[in-house]
Amino acid sequence: MATILISLKRVGDEFKSVKDEPFDSALLNNILKVLPSVRESSKTFLDAIHTKAAQENDESGLWTDPDKYPAVQDAKDVSASYDDRADASASAYARVSWINI
Repeated sequence: MATILISLKRVGDEFKSVKDEPFDSALLNNILKVLPSVRESSKTFLDAIHTKAAQENDESGLWTDPDKYPAVQDAKDVSASYDDRADASASAYARVSWINI
């Protein structure tokens, strides 16, 4: 998705607003009118994510503003605490296994 958004922004950057209709085709003229608006929409979405995290499939580091999506931050916190407990359990198991040997 990040790659598509980056591409859409680039396309929007290339096309400037057109007042007249240079083509006989209504479809082509409409495309020329719509393409510049893609720039702002794609920029808004790109500003909400870390593109590097998106390209690396790092879901936990995807959003730039954790306060905007509190449910994502809550899930991240729960996941981190689960990982911490799993590490502690593995460590405790290793200590007990060592003692029993």
